[in-house]
Amino acid sequence: MRIEKANLTHLDSIYDIEIKTFSDAWSKNSIKSAMESEPCNIFLALDDDNTVIGYIFFYLIDEEAEILNLAVIPEKRRMGIASSLLKYSFEIMKKNGVRNAYLDVRKSNIPALSLYKSFNFEQLTIRKNYYTKPVEDAIDMCLCLDNEEVEK
Repeated sequence: MRIEKANLTHLDSIYDIEIKTFSDAWSKNSIKSAMESEPCNIFLALDDDNTVIGYIFFYLIDEEAEILNLAVIPEKRRMGIASSLLKYSFEIMKKNGVRNAYLDVRKSNIPALSLYKSFNFEQLTIRKNYYTKPVEDAIDMCLCLDNEEVEK
């Protein structure tokens, strides 16, 4: 597996994973807009035959980053791909002077919560009815990247 920056040729692959992963998936247009946005970074995990098997979207804004989406194709989950994407992203964030990374996660998404907690993300607040399809609360989380304990 290798990680590289996404480009528009990857749009269909990203969208395919998006709709397989999220009940309230981003539209293809929303993903394309994010890809063309200056503060947005999108990195892919590719397997040996160059198939996109995962991705992460995050914004860099001054000393903060917001992780918007992290997904791995269903048949490759629980193999360390999401962890690799996070670690890679944290290095980019640190090189860009980011001190804190934020994200929202569905309250019922136990695998994602477990992953984020393993990287020492901390819960900040609950956002009531944040998600749709189905309506559900989000847990707002933060990770201090100045902390040397970030690495899992």
